[in-house]
Amino acid sequence: VVGRAAEVVLADGDCPVTKIAQPVRPTGRHAVIRMSVVPAADVMHIAAGLDRNDDQAIYRVNAFAGTRINDVDFSLNVYHQKFRDLGKTQQINLTSSLRLANRLNLSLSVFHTEVERLRPTTGLFAALTMAIGREITATVSANADTAGTIGTLQVQKSRPLGTGWSYLAQASAGPRAVSVADVQYQGDYGLYELDATHINGNTTATVSAAGALTFIGGDAFLTRPVQDAYGLIRVPGVGGITGYISHQDAGKTDRDGNLLVPNLLSYYGNQLGIEPQDIPLDYSVAETERTVAPFYRGGAVVSFAVKKLQAFQGKIKLRRDGAQVIPAYGDFSVTIADQTLTSPIGGEGEFYLENLAAGVQPAIVHYEGDVCRFELTVPHADGRFVRLGTLTCVQSP
Repeated sequence: VVGRAAEVVLADGDCPVTKIAQPVRPTGRHAVIRMSVVPAADVMHIAAGLDRNDDQAIYRVNAFAGTRINDVDFSLNVYHQKFRDLGKTQQINLTSSLRLANRLNLSLSVFHTEVERLRPTTGLFAALTMAIGREITATVSANADTAGTIGTLQVQKSRPLGTGWSYLAQASAGPRAVSVADVQYQGDYGLYELDATHINGNTTATVSAAGALTFIGGDAFLTRPVQDAYGLIRVPGVGGITGYISHQDAGKTDRDGNLLVPNLLSYYGNQLGIEPQDIPLDYSVAETERTVAPFYRGGAVVSFAVKKLQAFQGKIKLRRDGAQVIPAYGDFSVTIADQTLTSPIGGEGEFYLENLAAGVQPAIVHYEGDVCRFELTVPHADGRFVRLGTLTCVQSP
């Protein structure tokens, strides 16, 4: 165990309840307390993959309170931590947020930051954000503190959960201004990025590509980088099925019916599912969604078993005392393993059964109180409808 964490929520006089850490949107009076105790640095560098020379937090304490007044959200966040080398740092942040229109939001924040051996910083941040479509946001913001004022214009398209493009364009003016142009493509097998950054009169450009090789479910998969946990959606033998993570498109299964999802959250409930409309007509599936909570850097296999549907049609006759009889309105049953499938018999001896296993299967005809037993040979067939022709059961005297 790297550290211990606890969070308690108090709301409108309710009893305290333990709550998994998630973003909190104030809907009443809230008080959230979160404390993390981090062990010694020699344990941290092993558990988190850090170098011994990297600065590491000894402890962190975070307190949060929020409320809503006349459709305006207010929150107060007090953050205190101590690093091995940097020493103590703390920040107090008071933020308000107001929705001006359906796609327009205004945020104001006053903050005070103290870092050991450095001058304290007090400032004001204001941002006006507009949603453009479902994935694009445009933001105009200003940040004023003891070092000066920075104005920023930013347009961003968020990275999809599955494959697709994302970008960030940012232009800033003022001291310590940073301008950025960044384009990313998230594919099935990697994350590719082109980035240009301008700061302090210097421009740098980088091109990067990153991917991962994972082993799960007895197979190896090339994928984009795995930052936390991952999962495998499996629809055995059926390709081209759309997979979902939290109801968002995560890609399609390959020809073997596998889809690797590399961006799950560890220790949280992740909803993985498939699109039922993509299931071929000759298949059925019992469930299309499941929730998994893998551990950190761990994987979870979610298999959606599909059943191929085959319809078997034919007619049946009885032969008794040298004469052929149509067992109209009787019953025709076939036993496969420990399951018995039964079809009513039509007026001309017709029957209908589903999903018969290929091979020789015991069959029974019930008619007018009599029983006729015989062996039914079910052929190997790939089609959805299989015609068995006219069957004859010879009834013993």
